[in-house]
Amino acid sequence: MLKKAVLLFLIAFTLNACVSKKVYQELETKFNNLRSSNSALIKEKDDLLVVKKALEDDLLKLNKEFNDLTAQKAVLENDLEVLQNKYNNLDESYNALSAQSSKKLAEQAQKNQELLNKLEEKERVLAAESLRLGNLQKELNKRSAQILELQNLINAKEAQMQQLKDAISKALLNFEGKGLTVEQRNGKIYVSMENKLLFNSGSWAVGTEGKKAVEQLASVLSQNKDINVLIEGHTDNVPYTGTTILDNWDLSVKRATAIVRILEEKGVSQTQITAAGRSEYMPVGTNETTEGKAKNRRIEIILAPNLDEISKLLNKENLMKYLTIISFLFFTLLFRIGYSQEASDTLNLQKIVDTKALFSQGDTLLYKKLDSIKLVIHSQASLLDSLWINELAASSLNDTVRYTLEDDEVYVSELNELPTALLKQRLAEIDNISPFNVEYNPQLEQIIKSYLQKRKPVFSVMMERARFYFPMFEEHLAKYNIPLELKYLAVIESALKPTAQSRVGAAGLWQFMYQTGKIYNLNVSSYVDERYDPIRSTEAACKYLSRLYGIYNDWDMALAAYNSGPGNVNKAIRRAGGSTNYWKIRPYLPRETASYVPIFYATMYIFKYSNEHNIKARESAVSRFETDTVHLKRQITFKQVNEILSVDNEVVKFLNPQYKLEIIPHIKDKNYVLTLPVKDIGNFVSNENLIYAYIDAEEAKREKELPKYVEVNDRITYRVKSGDYLGRIASKYGVSITSLKKWNNLKNTKLKIGQRLIVYPRKA
Repeated sequence: MLKKAVLLFLIAFTLNACVSKKVYQELETKFNNLRSSNSALIKEKDDLLVVKKALEDDLLKLNKEFNDLTAQKAVLENDLEVLQNKYNNLDESYNALSAQSSKKLAEQAQKNQELLNKLEEKERVLAAESLRLGNLQKELNKRSAQILELQNLINAKEAQMQQLKDAISKALLNFEGKGLTVEQRNGKIYVSMENKLLFNSGSWAVGTEGKKAVEQLASVLSQNKDINVLIEGHTDNVPYTGTTILDNWDLSVKRATAIVRILEEKGVSQTQITAAGRSEYMPVGTNETTEGKAKNRRIEIILAPNLDEISKLLNKENLMKYLTIISFLFFTLLFRIGYSQEASDTLNLQKIVDTKALFSQGDTLLYKKLDSIKLVIHSQASLLDSLWINELAASSLNDTVRYTLEDDEVYVSELNELPTALLKQRLAEIDNISPFNVEYNPQLEQIIKSYLQKRKPVFSVMMERARFYFPMFEEHLAKYNIPLELKYLAVIESALKPTAQSRVGAAGLWQFMYQTGKIYNLNVSSYVDERYDPIRSTEAACKYLSRLYGIYNDWDMALAAYNSGPGNVNKAIRRAGGSTNYWKIRPYLPRETASYVPIFYATMYIFKYSNEHNIKARESAVSRFETDTVHLKRQITFKQVNEILSVDNEVVKFLNPQYKLEIIPHIKDKNYVLTLPVKDIGNFVSNENLIYAYIDAEEAKREKELPKYVEVNDRITYRVKSGDYLGRIASKYGVSITSLKKWNNLKNTKLKIGQRLIVYPRKA
């Protein structure tokens, strides 16, 4: 470096001394360039030294890795040699085994292929099922939306009725304490006005004060066009003594009509209003006291919402089917009695007062002439029948077999709530008087309270039917020494509906399956299903229950076996460690059976304490002692019974539910019977040969020519009377209900008194 500096100095000195300025500048420029290049070279050298150092480090690492890999290679080569030897040994072994078991391997391969094929088929089925379930889920979602819409409509109707009740209560506030009450129950509003507010005794002219009350009510109703208004006139049991009208029936109708006129004048639409007379037959108090008679003399105005929107929704895309499924799933757990009842399902027979009126008092020609065949009634025999039935009707036994409150009985106030302590006390009382282990438990309490809240109308219907069936049930139960309380078993099985049929095929009052029915001689044919025969099925049920009790020696266990079968009960016994106590095996029984016995106890409770809960039987149930039977000597149809004896077709069907086609066959070695009211059985027996001759003549005539079409000029106009319904009118004229609805453009079976119907009677 020192040499370079001296050289530079000399050059500079020389240049300064002997060169021109231009040359000096060029040299200076070159010098600066050289100095810059020198600096760059020095920097590059330093960088290269750094790179060299890094490469040397990498080389050391690579050498180390090389040595390691070389060592690993040696190990792997050794392992490879070992594995190669093993492979060679295994290959030799495999070849030996393959040579020995090729057949077995081929068979196994075939089995594997078969399993694979089955798996593929299962996958295809699963895919199809998944697709189906997906579609069902979509449909279910759609139905759920429709059900929600329905619920919203129902809630809206309930809110509307509550608002209407509030408006009516406000409008009629000035009439409180003057014989006027306003109540809301069962989705309807009941406005009751005693006659002291409306009418003078024996009159149907509305007084000044009463007219004000009705006008106030009309002012509210005129603002609610979608409310249906039923006006019912009621009287006490004191016979009407005037001359202008016939009796209390006429009086009740005229009073109801008088209220209708006022409502019409004040703007209530005629299409909203229906008038009805109830006479003395729906009392709310006893007719034995002045106070009770005053309560019975009343006008009841029943306000119900218009359900057309709900009906339309129910008809959309079979929504009712899904509602039925949902309802079934819900009530199966609690109770299997959710049967509805229409007018045609109810016997409209009057309560017995004096049965002499049911019978003719003279030897006269019967009311029908059938192709010159004249039937007669024997007065003496009819009188004897009437005297015996009167004796039965007047006896204390009749009171004991009705099981429900009489219409004129004073009802206690209904409990708003059923205290648990009171329920326990009542259940203990039932336990003391029955052979069953009736103990309180929360589930039983829940079922009882649910029935009292939601199903009181259903129990009213079943109590009506109980008046007819319970005496016969008890007769057979006593015959087999079975507790009489088991009559309630038919209530939870069929709701006492003789034609009831379950989704799985059980039929009749006691819900016999086909095979079980055959065991107990309940035969089924094209014409007859004896599971529907009340007497024969009750006899079979008693035999079955008696056998079950003989097996288990416990009535709770027998009930469980009746519901689910002895097989399921025996499995539950095993799972409960061999216990034969119902309450210990209950957790192991099917869900429905686990609820079955509590439901039985709940039903027993409600029937026993119906009075305390203000539940009464619907009116007009026929009593069994009013009926009799006759063995038939030839085939006969319900239609022919109606034609010949003028027996209401609904009565014939109710009393003879076992005949599926409404035909009573005559088969050798079979004793098929016809059940009818006593007076009609008497008429049949008196004219039996003539009746058979008429049937033979009719059958012969039918073979020769077909029935003629009804011509337009045969049309008549029928005016609806009190107590009429479509089934009765159809039966009277020998036509179908469907035809009546079609001729009169009726969308439902509702009729109004005074309504005119077009009828094309069947030709004789």
